[in-house]
Amino acid sequence: MRNQLSVKTVPFMGDELMAAKDDKTGKIYAGVRWMCEGIGLTADQARNERRRIHDDLVLSKGESNLTLPTKGGNQSVQCIDNEFIPLWLAKITITPTMKRKHPEVANKLVQYQLKAQKVLADAFLHHGAPSARSKYRALPPVNHSIEILKQAWRAAGVDEKRSAAAVSGIYKQVYGELGIDIPGAPVECDKTYDKEQIAKALGVYSKAGKPHAQAVAAIIRTLNVPAGLIEHSPFAANGHSDDYDRYKAPVLDMVRDWITTQGRESPIVLDKSYNVVYRQ
Repeated sequence: MRNQLSVKTVPFMGDELMAAKDDKTGKIYAGVRWMCEGIGLTADQARNERRRIHDDLVLSKGESNLTLPTKGGNQSVQCIDNEFIPLWLAKITITPTMKRKHPEVANKLVQYQLKAQKVLADAFLHHGAPSARSKYRALPPVNHSIEILKQAWRAAGVDEKRSAAAVSGIYKQVYGELGIDIPGAPVECDKTYDKEQIAKALGVYSKAGKPHAQAVAAIIRTLNVPAGLIEHSPFAANGHSDDYDRYKAPVLDMVRDWITTQGRESPIVLDKSYNVVYRQ
């Protein structure tokens, strides 16, 4: 491919992504290898993703081999059109095993799904004051990405109101950066807690001084928590992705009552023994 390219490395979440802009068409491409490495995929997982892009009926339309600088010099490498990135990443399943064994990878994947496309596009934009027309031109790709995310969240069983709140937050950030008034009122959700936040609120800590989320998880498994008190969130509020289930305030009270009934014992012995330290 002989198109004139503008190539640059783009910092993102502590990683460096390789990206290129076709100066003739204006299209922006990301090096697939660098994306996979940034997320933290294994060599086998990255190989599967490169094959998926090549074989997928839709994703293959965004695939292109471009000459980019590598440690071994300029080489032809697999790239993907920036507009196809949300669709590609939404097809990477965050499994319970990934959340349990590699929470940092699950968290990075969520952040890449939400932000990578915009960060790569911004890297090639001139940052002068945008015209009204250019502001609104940026919105269709955002809308498209949000529709893909909503479909992925729906398939994952994310609570609809929580999903709407996440979408509201994305629009708030994007519209604000574009200098456009945000349409509609923000979506508000009931206060919810993940297991780490419940542990911190109730003063249940490990001997290492960290909120003991595992002990709280074991307690919750013994409780008859109504389904209406559990929400499936698109991402954890504290930035970790070890648990996507979030609990409404009554569950915090249920855990508190359980601990009080047991006399604030340590260790907590359930499916296994949890050594805990109680703080006021």
